[in-house]
Amino acid sequence: MYIMLTIILPTYNERDNLEELIRRIFQTLKGKGFEIIIVDDNSPDGTAEFAEELGKKYGKIIVVKRNKKLGISSAFLTGFLKSRGKYIILMDADLQHPPEKIPEIIDYLDKGYDLVIASRFLKKSRIYGLTFYRKLTSILISYFIRIFIPKIKVRDPLSGFFGVKREVIEHVHKRIKFKRGFKILIEILANSNNLKIKEIPFDFQKRKYGKSKVNNIVVIELIKQIIYYSEISRIIKFSLVGFIGTLVNLFFLFLLRSYGLEHFIASAIAIEISIMNNFLLNNYWTFSDRVNGKFLDKLIKYHILSSLSSIIQYVTSNIIFYFIYSNSIIAQIIGILLGYLINLLGSFKIVWKK
Repeated sequence: MYIMLTIILPTYNERDNLEELIRRIFQTLKGKGFEIIIVDDNSPDGTAEFAEELGKKYGKIIVVKRNKKLGISSAFLTGFLKSRGKYIILMDADLQHPPEKIPEIIDYLDKGYDLVIASRFLKKSRIYGLTFYRKLTSILISYFIRIFIPKIKVRDPLSGFFGVKREVIEHVHKRIKFKRGFKILIEILANSNNLKIKEIPFDFQKRKYGKSKVNNIVVIELIKQIIYYSEISRIIKFSLVGFIGTLVNLFFLFLLRSYGLEHFIASAIAIEISIMNNFLLNNYWTFSDRVNGKFLDKLIKYHILSSLSSIIQYVTSNIIFYFIYSNSIIAQIIGILLGYLINLLGSFKIVWKK
């Protein structure tokens, strides 16, 4: 039978989820030419052996057993090298990605899209399988990726559920840097040009069995990916300007407090001085290549942006100082960190946007 579709399932301790997933895939794709490649990273719960039993029962299942945990990106590439499908779909084996969404992915690939992403962050998407903290963290990281890697514009670059044309992977797989990483979609997007991309909503389900694979190693690998593909020199410059601004802020706060000014007055003056310092350094150094816009217009935008971050700095600093811990330096540092996040996003996306 002609193999139109290859579904790659990276697994690690997913035995309890696997049979339901396979059954639903076969029900959803009844009558279509497809294959399933399960790439298992030496699961101690016997996932690979159970997958082989399912292969005898259902057919169309190829099991690849590896001798250690090598990550989702590596599993995807391993599966791709053994695949025959015109289209390649990656999805988790933990039932958080509903296989009933696969026909919609195929339809858009048939319509000429190169990459179809099941996104958790579209209006019609629903997220049942993340805590509030995990959801907020994923949204913020996705936003940072779009800021620091301008080439990536999709809403959910962290998605592990997508379909892609075979020729796209053939073009990029030798250029993928982080083969031991966990976010292969970032690699595909960062190493491709002029892809026709479609994002579709889906309901991200709760995990039925097993535990999430997110850990410190996953986070470190993701940070390394973002840094590698981002405008690293500009990020370093912006961070250095922020550090210098912090020193300027704290110096004038200390100076003004030593002359007897109340904290709420000294804090406000120190913030304003650091705003001007940071604007001038960023305009003539960090973003010197982004000459669009008049100096005064950028100064006004930066002041509006900084006013917002300054309000956050000021309120936070005073709440800490007067209600939590009466140390001017500690209170000011916490305020600076929160305000800095707002300044970072606005500077890249508004004041000195491309």
